[in-house]
Amino acid sequence: MRRSQKLLIVLVLVMLLLTIPATVLARKNVWKARLSFANELHEVVGSTAVGSIVFVTNPDGSLAFQMQVRGLSGPASGAHIHGPADASTNAPVVLTLCGSPAPAAVATCTTDADGTMYVEGVIDSGLVAAWGLPGRDLFEWMNTGMAYVNAHTALNPAGEARGQINPQ
Repeated sequence: MRRSQKLLIVLVLVMLLLTIPATVLARKNVWKARLSFANELHEVVGSTAVGSIVFVTNPDGSLAFQMQVRGLSGPASGAHIHGPADASTNAPVVLTLCGSPAPAAVATCTTDADGTMYVEGVIDSGLVAAWGLPGRDLFEWMNTGMAYVNAHTALNPAGEARGQINPQ
């Protein structure tokens, strides 16, 4: 093989390798929610809870998430995605992020001594299927602001901090 042919093959391979990350990043979707005790549609007792959650698609189609809520009245007992519902209505749990009911993306919610909950994990197709939730519904609700996240505590079992999920 001539040197010019080898060089051409190497250049083509390098160009292909450089285009792969751009393709992966082009498919990355991000959703965020700002959580607050003030967003709950019922009375919240003894809380100043505020926080945020970020969801990001992985190349395999799963959703990675990171959630932090500070100012909770006590240890978090669970965090969930609810839907479909806008900010003025409640909806059933469609997926557990941490805590109960099982199955959950993360078995337990971690709350530090200052009342701040931290949780991060991955929502994969197995978890979505275990909840009997068509993945396309979850993505549609997240894309249209018709899903929300809330964190629960023993003092506020119906929810202590809530935030609508919206695309970024």
